[in-house]
Amino acid sequence: MKPVKRLLAGLVLLLVVSQTHAESRTLLIQVKPYKDKKASVTIHSDEKKEQKSAVSVDDAAKAIGEIKGWGSRVGVYVASDRAIPSAALKKLLAAINDNPWLELEYFGREVPKVVADHFLKGTPEPIPPARKPEEWKEALVGKWVSDDADKIPVEFGADGSIRLPLFQRDGKWQTAEGAYAAGENGRIKYTAKLSGLVVRGRFTMKDGVLIGPTGSTPAARWKKAAREPRSSGGPPAAPPRDPEELFRKACERVVALESKHALLKGVSKVKPTVQRDERERLKSADFAFENNATSPGKNAAKAKDESQPYFYVSVQLWSGRTPSPPGNLYEFQWQGRTYQMWVRVYGSDAELVKTVRKSVQEPLLEPLLSDQKEKKFEPGTSAPAHKASDVALIADWLCGNDPAKVFAKPFGDRKSLTDSKDPLLYTDIPGVKLPAGLKAVNYEFVHARMQRIKRGYKASPAVLIVRSSLDEPAEDEIRARHDKVEPGGRVYYVEVAIGNLAWHWLKVVVRDEGDKINAQILWRKVS
Repeated sequence: MKPVKRLLAGLVLLLVVSQTHAESRTLLIQVKPYKDKKASVTIHSDEKKEQKSAVSVDDAAKAIGEIKGWGSRVGVYVASDRAIPSAALKKLLAAINDNPWLELEYFGREVPKVVADHFLKGTPEPIPPARKPEEWKEALVGKWVSDDADKIPVEFGADGSIRLPLFQRDGKWQTAEGAYAAGENGRIKYTAKLSGLVVRGRFTMKDGVLIGPTGSTPAARWKKAAREPRSSGGPPAAPPRDPEELFRKACERVVALESKHALLKGVSKVKPTVQRDERERLKSADFAFENNATSPGKNAAKAKDESQPYFYVSVQLWSGRTPSPPGNLYEFQWQGRTYQMWVRVYGSDAELVKTVRKSVQEPLLEPLLSDQKEKKFEPGTSAPAHKASDVALIADWLCGNDPAKVFAKPFGDRKSLTDSKDPLLYTDIPGVKLPAGLKAVNYEFVHARMQRIKRGYKASPAVLIVRSSLDEPAEDEIRARHDKVEPGGRVYYVEVAIGNLAWHWLKVVVRDEGDKINAQILWRKVS
């Protein structure tokens, strides 16, 4: 009997240990710039063997691949500096995605409070590595305005040129032109000339602000101004997001999956709960579906009957900001108010969890452009099926390749795409075969690249090609052109960001005409 007793005792001990560790936990991964524009990665974990401090991306990816959960999946929070190269981020995100134990809960610039309180309280801030002169220069390029009553504008070019206003005459600044050099520790020296007058001086960049003397102030402060493209005043700001529209789309996408997955049976019967304030403005909205699942608190949802599969999905929306923001939180503005949306998906079927999460989050991550609204079709008609071949056709045209003469004219800035290094493209159409040189990425990467270009930083072009429709005019004069277009074509919205050279906005319709394909540009704007 003794061997049997020892075996039972061992099983009891194993069960106790398993129950002790069978709980959800989190990781915090911080990515910051390091020497030669590389990335330094720090992994915070409750498991000491998983903790890494200031390691390379390759070492971090290897460590991420070896992480295991305590009986359930591990929520991963990634906080990355905006200057981190996309290739480094892709490698880290791929390592997280390839590890079945890990679930990406958050990806952004700030460390969410929910994990900062746990991992970073009492942790001294590491001393950032010294920047190289070229890194200071990259941060410097653009227009700066003095933070005083004079509002003196000074402009630094990527080619090392400087334009420095000295005084005003008849209400206009008289500007000296010359060259500058960025040195160590954010010191910028310059020499400029105006009508034989030579001016020498220096600025110091500290905490994103330039400090230097003016005629009246020995240590004035300059703040970076938003980039102003050549004509139209820059790319349009992200339009306001209607919270009710976002919430409705997210719920509809869950319901649309019911017929394909048994675990979602009954989700169409769930009625969202909506609350409004005294002015009938949306205050909060909640949609939750449970199938053999407990409602999640601070931890993940779990099965009520562990012998059966389970599934849980919820979409929550509220006005204002929560003092303790959870991971996977989306924030946007609407009519002067801040709204936040939180999506949670749990289940025993990992692939279904991934499918639902992607479907629900898609309207939150994709660009909600002012001229992109959901098309409404008359009963008995169907939406034209957008094609991967159409996107490839447009991408080829943008790169200067249109042998069948599908377009009436070539794309004017095609050389900016073909001659640049690492141009990115995002499309919501799967299976697109892109021309050589264009790299397909998800929307987060294209958005980050466009934002970098918008702020005046030097970066390779970014292209966006997404579905649209004929009845989505943005302006009255565009509506007149749409009225002359025959129905039945496949419509796409196209945006091309090429730094300070140009920014293109187009709407293109592709139509089959017998054995041939014809592409027509409905409207175009260029800055």
